[in-house]
Amino acid sequence: MRVAVCIVMVPRFEAVFVHRTTGELRATPAIMNPADENALEMAVSIKDSQGAEVVAVTCGGEQSEGILRKAVAMGCDHAYHLIDIRFANSDPLATAGIIGEALKKIKADIVFSGSEALNGGQTGPRVAEVLGYRHYIDAKRVDLGDTPKVTRTRDGKEETLHLGMPAVITVVAGSNTPRMPKAVQIMKAHREGALTRWGIQDLGLDESMVGVKGSSTRVVEMF
Repeated sequence: MRVAVCIVMVPRFEAVFVHRTTGELRATPAIMNPADENALEMAVSIKDSQGAEVVAVTCGGEQSEGILRKAVAMGCDHAYHLIDIRFANSDPLATAGIIGEALKKIKADIVFSGSEALNGGQTGPRVAEVLGYRHYIDAKRVDLGDTPKVTRTRDGKEETLHLGMPAVITVVAGSNTPRMPKAVQIMKAHREGALTRWGIQDLGLDESMVGVKGSSTRVVEMF
């Protein structure tokens, strides 16, 4: 079984600013989105119990490499960095298209992401639409036993759903306690070969599908 985890960098709010061109919230330094970290822990826990292969995926600039290295240190087998100058200023829908094409190449059985990002992004459902996968939102637990199921809380009540695969699952923030990487794992994460970089040609995308050209939203005014 191959499990992919979509992760993203988000602002550290004590050092936040608004990008004048895109209207995005940014910060220096930025951090891995907390809900994505919970999704990562859930995926690595499945690896521990089921023997799955786990990979991390993100789309972003050079600074995004740090969260991918962290993902490998936490237990991912490999990480994919979707990086190309032509990806810059892609809106959430265009970004989902980029990530979706990468996931098609990876051929993941299950795709995890955080339920939502601190900066407002909602990757999971958009990626599910690109892939044509079933999607399950706000998961607290995932059981891949004889009868795979997803548990979540809706309107204050816990419910359990049958899990059909392939699937995209979004994980609610605080659903588990992410592990702390050990020193040897951190060293492994910084070795050559831990990351693969894919650009627009690797994914078979056209420039009209990414960046400003491929985005359906525009920042018209900021105030």
